[in-house]
Amino acid sequence: MLSLVIVDDETVMRKLLNNVLDWNKLNIEITGSFSDGKSALDVIKNNKTDIVLTDIKMSPMSGLELAKNLNEKFPEICIVVMSAYRDFEY
Repeated sequence: MLSLVIVDDETVMRKLLNNVLDWNKLNIEITGSFSDGKSALDVIKNNKTDIVLTDIKMSPMSGLELAKNLNEKFPEICIVVMSAYRDFEY
């Protein structure tokens, strides 16, 4: 089973992402849900993680900063970045 970590500063979005799909049917287990990149990174460092689903804009560590850190330390982790903003500068 693959392990998934969800990172979003909005509680409603974290709950929605937890429940939007039948993750078990996809052979995915949600192993963590965090409100910022720093909290997620602290846990991911010590726990096997296959997929990270993260928002872009958060503080104190954004999803882009989280992705950069993960890519440097754990390049095998698949990172999916999402945003509800219409700012396509990213």
